[in-house]
Amino acid sequence: MEGTIHPDAAAVERWVQEDPDAEAFILNLLKFSEGGRAAYAAYLADVSGPLTDLGVEIVYLGDCEKPQVAPAGFDWDAVLVTRYPSRAAYGRIMQQSRENPEKWQNRGVALAATVVQPTRRWSLGEE
Repeated sequence: MEGTIHPDAAAVERWVQEDPDAEAFILNLLKFSEGGRAAYAAYLADVSGPLTDLGVEIVYLGDCEKPQVAPAGFDWDAVLVTRYPSRAAYGRIMQQSRENPEKWQNRGVALAATVVQPTRRWSLGEE
């Protein structure tokens, strides 16, 4: 699982601008570095204020168990699902992380790999 753990600023901005007022659920698959679980807990504590101020909520945070179906290498340690009241709110959080990296540094220490996957809610019964 190689790659970056920081969302690309230009990609985030494009996604925000597609529909800035749309509610957003973000799926985070987390692979911790050595000692990373404690660092990730510290990161969540550090950013809880800015997240709460923008109306962000943690919908789910839990440990992953052995996958039942997954490609090789998809052995994640934890999953986090967050709800943002808008894509614009997500964009503001990403901007804050670039402007004040010290508040967000524990995320970088905590993670060996991650997937940050924006999602769009389905309306059941519609295609």
